[in-house]
Amino acid sequence: MVFNVVSSSLLRPAITMIQHSMIMVDGAQSEPTMKRHLIIVFVVATVLATVLAYVFSQVNLIPNPSSEERTHIDYLMKVLLIIGGAIFALIVTVFTYSLLFFRSRPGDKGDGLPLKGYSPLEMAWTAIPLLIVLVLGSYGGIVLNRMTSDESPQTVLRVNVTSARFSWQFEYPEYGITSFVLELPVNRQTILYLQSTDVVHSFWVPEFGPKQDAVPGMTTELRITPQKEGQYQVRCSQLCGYGHSFMTAPVSVVSEDRFQSWVEQQRRQ
Repeated sequence: MVFNVVSSSLLRPAITMIQHSMIMVDGAQSEPTMKRHLIIVFVVATVLATVLAYVFSQVNLIPNPSSEERTHIDYLMKVLLIIGGAIFALIVTVFTYSLLFFRSRPGDKGDGLPLKGYSPLEMAWTAIPLLIVLVLGSYGGIVLNRMTSDESPQTVLRVNVTSARFSWQFEYPEYGITSFVLELPVNRQTILYLQSTDVVHSFWVPEFGPKQDAVPGMTTELRITPQKEGQYQVRCSQLCGYGHSFMTAPVSVVSEDRFQSWVEQQRRQ
């Protein structure tokens, strides 16, 4: 109901233009013809939508994507921005064009045409957004499934993450070691099991993409597959107290050989 009301108010100029195109003035269409108006609006909206699509396709909302999950998220966000940009272009073009060419002229005191609506257009703007939402929702579900599915159990690295105001601790149960540095092998899926000893925290490495809350009394999971070697930083993205801004921890993504060497070094300590 809310969507229909908003859509009706936003696209009312488009209805007026289409209905005007069907009305004859003294046996002939007004000049410039409504058909020409519609063509101009279509061309301008298409050009604007194309420009916005190009700009959005080049944007990295967060620099340096470094994980498989982040790649999926970025692509989904670009699809959403491109479709939203096309809708924005259509609405802005219709609004602007209507204000320029269909406004009341100075001295015009007459009533407007008695237009009541245009059922085919109203059905179209209900069905098309519904279809778009269903398609994007399905695609979002596919992306979420990819991000939460496990790879081979023999290759997955499992890490227990304990958060407490204002620090992170990482336990590697398969190797029997604990560290305050999150060391990860590149191109290998890691499942993080998050726990909190006090309040709600949120594990986030911006370059990796997804983040997950650590909630007292329960264990949450986050899957990460790093794709670039380098140094990163875990930060808490949930306001957790006076030291929230200092709740960080280093993350190191290295080759499999260097990871195994690090494990052996930690065991000897």
